[in-house]
Amino acid sequence: MIGIIGHGFVGSAVSNAFTNTVISDPAYNKVTINDLIGMNPEAIFVCVPTPQSETGHVDGSILSDVLSQIPESILTIIKSTITPVNLPIGKKGLVLNPEFLTQANAKKEFLNPQFQLFGGNYEDTIRAEQIYKRDYCKVKQCPFFHTDIITASFVKYSINSFLATKVIFMNELKSLYMNSGGQDWNMLSSIIGKDERIGKSHLMVPGPDGMSGFGGACFPKDTSAFSNFALDNGMPLKVLQAVIAKNNLIREAAK
Repeated sequence: MIGIIGHGFVGSAVSNAFTNTVISDPAYNKVTINDLIGMNPEAIFVCVPTPQSETGHVDGSILSDVLSQIPESILTIIKSTITPVNLPIGKKGLVLNPEFLTQANAKKEFLNPQFQLFGGNYEDTIRAEQIYKRDYCKVKQCPFFHTDIITASFVKYSINSFLATKVIFMNELKSLYMNSGGQDWNMLSSIIGKDERIGKSHLMVPGPDGMSGFGGACFPKDTSAFSNFALDNGMPLKVLQAVIAKNNLIREAAK
């Protein structure tokens, strides 16, 4: 049996992928974390919110509270997006397995990943990989990467930050193109996307939500969290800071 804590779009995608799960989420049912632990699950996926704080950092308080309740004897697989400073790095049985899902297509994307990334103690990450290879797991097999927990966190934030940067570059490019008398933006972006070094994703202006810039549940929160994490470490990511500032201007102008 697999335990799942949190039943938002990520937790729902996890429960859809495994055939024998028990969910704990006060907004969904009355199963407590202690109830879940008492069932002796093979692993517990933690899919709780990590919202943006008032300072722009990631708020890891919900995740920290949940992790403090789970004993080290139970393999704990974190799906929540979180910066390294908010993780109990030395805790045994802890694996960071970042998700790369869009809210609109989370279940389908979870079943068809490009890769799986496991960060933590090597023995624990191997155990996490085996969970994905069990007969009750419907996730398509793909490349598996094993690394330390800090690297796993950086991969998630780096990908989202890079894609957000790509979105803003395309927004600025479209403004320049149209101001220069360009007549076929769709053709331009389509040709650019044919270059495999760039790829076709995140070139649409306006985006899927019908607005310019980036929004949604992940990019604004994750870029802010990563930028503030870097700033706190005395190594500001100046390109990312500029991307966030430009996006704020774009989104404000669209209101």
